[in-house]
Amino acid sequence: MNLSKQLVLTLCAVVFSSGNLYAADPVVRLTCEAKHTGAEVSVNGKFRGACPLDLVVKEGTLKIALTLPRTKELQLEYRKQVRIGDGVVMRVHIPEAGWRRTYTESYRATIKDFPANFAAAKGGDKLAMYKVGEAYAYGLGVAEDSQQALIWLSKAAEAGVPAAMRSLADLYESSFDLPNDEEKSLAWTRRAVAADPNNKLLQELLQLRTELFELNTSNK
Repeated sequence: MNLSKQLVLTLCAVVFSSGNLYAADPVVRLTCEAKHTGAEVSVNGKFRGACPLDLVVKEGTLKIALTLPRTKELQLEYRKQVRIGDGVVMRVHIPEAGWRRTYTESYRATIKDFPANFAAAKGGDKLAMYKVGEAYAYGLGVAEDSQQALIWLSKAAEAGVPAAMRSLADLYESSFDLPNDEEKSLAWTRRAVAADPNNKLLQELLQLRTELFELNTSNK
């Protein structure tokens, strides 16, 4: 074998070897609806860029979070948890439904009324129960705790607070720490609409969640 042929074969081996190494890294191709383009993307708590984007990740469980600021206090957030293996290219599309309203980090730092709300909630005040549930769900003046959020939002929702019904539906749909339950999320969204029938945003949310639930159910 002459030197030129040997050099070509060596270069090909290097190229194929590099290609195999790259292929072993999982890739998530993240896309979203046009209205959510530019949402900030974090994976396992680390900022990775803006949607849409391709993410080179490590195998295992990925906690994907997207945030889209709306005001100084409020932002939209979408959470999704997926598992991915070596060499896999996974397309993840973020739908219009499933986004929840939450609070910016700067606003969370200003919340100081958790102790008073907690005392009132323990005394049976249903609005305080809702505020305590929200505090645990979003880390408002207390460490985020999905289990405690579920307890207090359930109490407030059962007591007839429409906003608690909506928050409970959000929690069932998109919590990282609780099993996602589309059926319960849809049921509580329906109850929220029944309790607040003039709320157009709730009506639109119910329609989206109903369509998504029916689609996912038909695909099983």
